[in-house]
Amino acid sequence: MCVILYKPKFAAIPRSVMTKCFSANQDGVGVVVKTFGGELVSDKGFMSLGGLYGYLSEFNASDEILIHFRFRSKGNVSVDNCHPFPLAGGYLMHNGTIPSLGNEVESDTENLAYLLNPHNPRDIDYFLKHYAALGNKFVWATPEGFNFYGQWFEKDGLKFSNLNWDVSNWGAVVP
Repeated sequence: MCVILYKPKFAAIPRSVMTKCFSANQDGVGVVVKTFGGELVSDKGFMSLGGLYGYLSEFNASDEILIHFRFRSKGNVSVDNCHPFPLAGGYLMHNGTIPSLGNEVESDTENLAYLLNPHNPRDIDYFLKHYAALGNKFVWATPEGFNFYGQWFEKDGLKFSNLNWDVSNWGAVVP
């Protein structure tokens, strides 16, 4: 299962955490950054930690960062199927599966973003809440901020869509 990591302003992401997240989810990585100036910047298709570290080194401690570590469920392993996907002037990241929207080639999340894009923000929010109630997790990054849907977990000042990447939690009951 994918994992989405959120770094708030002035928090640090230990390399050991990124290594564990990547080791458990090696099908591509994507990033959204909200700079201190409020600009949203994104890139995706990192297939190694070296490329990811290099990209992240361009940003400041005051920037908010989302990182999506992909574990393929729908859609093939490709740069195109890495998150994030454009959504209504921002970006969408997803942890979970929407079976009716994906197949062996196409990502369910890319198809969801495509279907939601023509809608207004209120309707998008409604649909994301609906799919989150079914066990999915989303982040909709907009210039106004990051909107989280579903149950998230906090650990060491960071926020995660799940803790499955952390072997210290294996054997523990995580709701």
